[in-house]
Amino acid sequence: MICYSSKHSRSYYYNYYYYYYYYYYYYYYYYYYYYYYYYYYYYNYYYYYYYYYYYYYYYYYYYYCCCCYYCYCYFYLYDNFIIPTT
Repeated sequence: MICYSSKHSRSYYYNYYYYYYYYYYYYYYYYYYYYYYYYYYYYNYYYYYYYYYYYYYYYYYYYYCCCCYYCYCYFYLYDNFIIPTT
């Protein structure tokens, strides 16, 4: 499927991939902190630190979901402006 618009097709195409990359960037960020959280949990660095990073893990998980929602919203708007063709 090829997507195009009557105007600014390159601009929309670029923006689509830019937000797609943005979404994956935060997806990676989320997993980085997820690993970080388990790293401190595994070594039992400090009990306080364990809860601190546990909170951080949920904070970034929420941030990731917000970004994901934002991206899907953008895709939805993007698709409305684009005329799909086969």
